[in-house]
Amino acid sequence: DTTADAEAAMRSLRQIDKAREHLGKQGQGKIRIHDPTLLEIGSLTVSSEMFISAATQAIKTGRFEDAEQAYRGAIAVNPDNPRAHVNLAELLARRGALDEAESSAREALRLDPPSFFANFNLGHIFELRGELTEAGRFFAKALDKDPGSVKANYRYAGVLMKTGQYAEAAESNAKAAEFDATVRESALYNRACALCLLGDLEGAEVALSEAFDAGFADFDLLFTDPDLAAIRD
Repeated sequence: DTTADAEAAMRSLRQIDKAREHLGKQGQGKIRIHDPTLLEIGSLTVSSEMFISAATQAIKTGRFEDAEQAYRGAIAVNPDNPRAHVNLAELLARRGALDEAESSAREALRLDPPSFFANFNLGHIFELRGELTEAGRFFAKALDKDPGSVKANYRYAGVLMKTGQYAEAAESNAKAAEFDATVRESALYNRACALCLLGDLEGAEVALSEAFDAGFADFDLLFTDPDLAAIRD
């Protein structure tokens, strides 16, 4: 129940001072706390955002179980907080609990239908399952909300490549390369592969040249990748 989940989350986090600091900010109601170490804050208002903040700190220090407990505490305090559901979904997907992750992401989507993060997480969950049509559908919805998202363009391009939609994959890889230098070399290389498979060898060579300029140096892959066979021939 709400009391048990919230109490368990705070006990696992052992951050009473931090809890006190955030109490009352966007509070959603009272909880009853029975743990003697937590009685000092038992009469205060608990904020769903307090738990989300604590979960963020737990993730930064690698305490993923504590983070999951905190997200559940956030949901217990305010079940209508879409951010708590979407963050829990991402964490569950990371540890391979895909069915539960999907359930959390769908609840976030119900609460906030245009949500970029809910749609992106569902795309990633279906991609992990190998259900690429559904993955592409949700990545596309995420991009409707944020066309410039690097991670959505990059993941969507990967799904498009796997489903033989090479023209669309080339376009999404170009967008990913344009918006973020950290994925530029791999996105341009993937664009070259897509263009090569389309028969646009000149365009593929230009994309490869740009990938080299961006730092691509995996020559073993370059000389063995079947997607680039037409260029090598």
